[in-house]
Amino acid sequence: KSGANYAHLLSSELKGKKTLKLSFRTPVSDSSGIAHCVEHMVLSGSKKYQSERSFTELQEQHEIVSMSGFTFSGHTCYTCLCNDGAEYEHLRDYFFDSSFRPLFRKRDFRRQIWNYNDGKLGGLVYNEMKARRYDMFSIITNDLDEMLFMGTVHEHSAGGKVEKIPLVKHENIIEYHREHYHPENLLITSHGNEDLLENNLNYFNLKFSEIPARPNLRLIGQERKLLYNFDTKVNPTRTIKGPNRMPILSMVWRTNISGTGEESARLLILNYLLLGREGAPLTTAVGDFSLGQINLTGYFHYAPLNCFFMGLRYANDMEGEHKNIVKAVEEALQATARKGVCTDGAKEFAETVIGEFAAENGSMLCHQNVTDWAKGRPIGETMAFFNSVVRRVADQTTAEQYTQMLRDLIVLGSNDNRAVLRVLPYHDYEKSMQEAEAKFIEENREYLLEHDHRNLMDD
Repeated sequence: KSGANYAHLLSSELKGKKTLKLSFRTPVSDSSGIAHCVEHMVLSGSKKYQSERSFTELQEQHEIVSMSGFTFSGHTCYTCLCNDGAEYEHLRDYFFDSSFRPLFRKRDFRRQIWNYNDGKLGGLVYNEMKARRYDMFSIITNDLDEMLFMGTVHEHSAGGKVEKIPLVKHENIIEYHREHYHPENLLITSHGNEDLLENNLNYFNLKFSEIPARPNLRLIGQERKLLYNFDTKVNPTRTIKGPNRMPILSMVWRTNISGTGEESARLLILNYLLLGREGAPLTTAVGDFSLGQINLTGYFHYAPLNCFFMGLRYANDMEGEHKNIVKAVEEALQATARKGVCTDGAKEFAETVIGEFAAENGSMLCHQNVTDWAKGRPIGETMAFFNSVVRRVADQTTAEQYTQMLRDLIVLGSNDNRAVLRVLPYHDYEKSMQEAEAKFIEENREYLLEHDHRNLMDD
């Protein structure tokens, strides 16, 4: 009746552990990090749990395996994993009340989002994303997303860019929450036994009956084309500067496959066949270059769970040689696509993958559920029985099928779906970041003073 979606995975694999995840569709139109800001504010106090430290206090008071909030470019999740039934019920109530009845106090905004004090910018979200500018994985994935997903929400930074976060106002938080945090825009996933399923159904039916209807809400489904339209072209090349000590080269092929369980498993195995095993074609192809580290992997983009083929090349000196590396990789892929993929070791590798995912205690399965729902596919279509899917793919996929997947992946004779990102070392990187921040403060000082003063006023 509420319009919310609910999926429960019946399983005994967790050995008594119980999982819960509340996921809201939260598409964004810029890199201000508005969805990320709302996530922090939601966990900063609600009508029932008013302490601004409720999240931390729950972690300290209970033996919780894990609890957290995550913001992706298409949705925001609140998740927990615990052993005890009473703890689970407490956390469930905390996340529900926080999601639907947050206080959104201005003092929490200054602490959590951004503040301006003594000529300096601060705040948890601001400082978190400021630190990300020195994390190479964040730098690379953010730029690759911009190159791969032009024209969709995924080109924007889900966490927010430091020069955009101070533009978020307290009233923006309230409005974004009103538009996106409602039952019709919610997926609840859980993992455990039948008793947990019945307990959750009783709780959520009661709680949703207490939430007043809100007519004329914007339907997020209308934005799905913007979320998952991959007809847009890829920005083929980009060179940036970073804090890395040696040059980095990333090559990515956007596959445009939907990311179902079988496709995901097949891509993982194909990755191993091309790079992971001894004598793999890509390992051989780059063997003549002076490389510090090689890593080529099937990359699962969290928001659409589209699958990508990502190559990272860490080299001691790539100036003037990066083009030769790109050429060698492409020639090796094309030669393999013509000759055919060797499937030696595929079944053994599949068993290794199953072991790794089993160690995730069901969290990956719940996440797969969320991404199915976010893309409009039937809930549970790809996440159920992941182990059997991997085994079946390894047993039944032929060399010809892997070869065709590779041919579709690299689009022989065309690079329309390939992006190449170079990250060159910049010894004055930190200084340049400091100068950029100082320039932003100087140009926006009046705005920063005005809005920070507003947030100092009583709630």
